[in-house]
Amino acid sequence: MREDVIENLLEGAVQYIESCRLVDGGYFFARVPPSSGLDTYFAVMGLSLLGLKPVILAEVEAFVHNGLLKDEPVHLGGLFVAAETLDKLGCLTDELKYRIRRAVTAFKNQFGGYGAFEHLDVAIPSELQGTYRAMKVLHTIGANRIDAGEVGCFVENWHNGDGGYGGRGRSNLASTFFATSIACLGGFELIDRYSTIAYLRRKETNREYQYIEDLYWLATALDNLGGSLADRSGATEFVRRCRRRGGGFARATAIGIPTLEYTFYALSILKLAGCQARGTLKIDSEKL
Repeated sequence: MREDVIENLLEGAVQYIESCRLVDGGYFFARVPPSSGLDTYFAVMGLSLLGLKPVILAEVEAFVHNGLLKDEPVHLGGLFVAAETLDKLGCLTDELKYRIRRAVTAFKNQFGGYGAFEHLDVAIPSELQGTYRAMKVLHTIGANRIDAGEVGCFVENWHNGDGGYGGRGRSNLASTFFATSIACLGGFELIDRYSTIAYLRRKETNREYQYIEDLYWLATALDNLGGSLADRSGATEFVRRCRRRGGGFARATAIGIPTLEYTFYALSILKLAGCQARGTLKIDSEKL
């Protein structure tokens, strides 16, 4: 893909992200208050991939504190969003790290993982999502008491004969992404990393990704295992076709509206594919 096309994609994404900023300090793709904690996370993470921070950093920090940390969060999702967002903003204090660590460890389950993994809501893509979020937060805050052995055993419960990971013997890209990410965070090897790499290569070769999150999970899982996309041009073209007017990215090439989540996935894929801006990106407030 030409450098000017890449530049246009990245600049447009920056403007789209900031166009979703609301008066309460957070972000929401629908652009109506109140802001969404998860969308704020995706906005901050997306900007961070490009070396940027929100223009109104203090207001974003206040939104996270008031919306997610005012009271003790009661679920891993809230802890994950708060910790990761504040870390990228450079606002994660020692006092907050202590509070968050104590809250996260309370979600340790009896099988060595974290959170629920059975009878999950249809919106949750994997049985390993809760464990990944807990491990990511503990890694971010520098917790030094992580039993990688227990977590590793829990992860391998979801390993299947085809090399991938997933419940009920059915591997999927989401669970394989989470498994490889947890292994990186915990500093342990997967039971058979080569079969997992082979599983991912088959998915890429057969173009078994219909949605942008599938490609994100695939590219990131390969990166976690020391590999990279074999068909970078095909991946970047898929991302380009997911772009919508206004600079944001949708879930699929043919249909769908842009969201902050899918824009984060798009930027992540472009970065993993080696696409970088030629100059210094910036947020142009006059265009908002």
